[in-house]
Amino acid sequence: METHRCRSGVAIVDLASVDHNCERLIAFSRQNKIAWRPAYKTLRSPELLGYVVSKLDRPRVMIHHLRDLPQALPRVPAGTDFLMGYPPTLGELEHYLGTPPALGERRHTLRINVDSIALLRALAQLSTPATDPARRTTRTGPERRRQTSSRPGRRSCSRTISTV
Repeated sequence: METHRCRSGVAIVDLASVDHNCERLIAFSRQNKIAWRPAYKTLRSPELLGYVVSKLDRPRVMIHHLRDLPQALPRVPAGTDFLMGYPPTLGELEHYLGTPPALGERRHTLRINVDSIALLRALAQLSTPATDPARRTTRTGPERRRQTSSRPGRRSCSRTISTV
């Protein structure tokens, strides 16, 4: 059993039970050709999320709020595919796309559910090179790649954003 301290308290997790549950979910998923995606909202622990994701054939996570992404990223492998459970608010999207990646941020894919024309327009507008202080390039079509280029003293990173 492992114990991790966090600001909101201590979580005691029976890893044997987590392992058992993961094995059952993974077996069911394979049998039914479903890509199981653990939900960060359910686990609420970046360490536990990393532990569960390490058991998958490909790293993938369901995330419900963009504000949770910075907590999860350091605990999951580069290339993790995040799917938003809910469409982000315009404010969440503006904050995410307007904030340069954290130092050492791992490459990842973020799939954003779009439920309105307003959100789609905001995503298109915020994904233009002029709005990113670290310079952004985009591709047309359903998938957009956000790249920040190196500047003296700056970092390089890539975020892939897809609309669903």
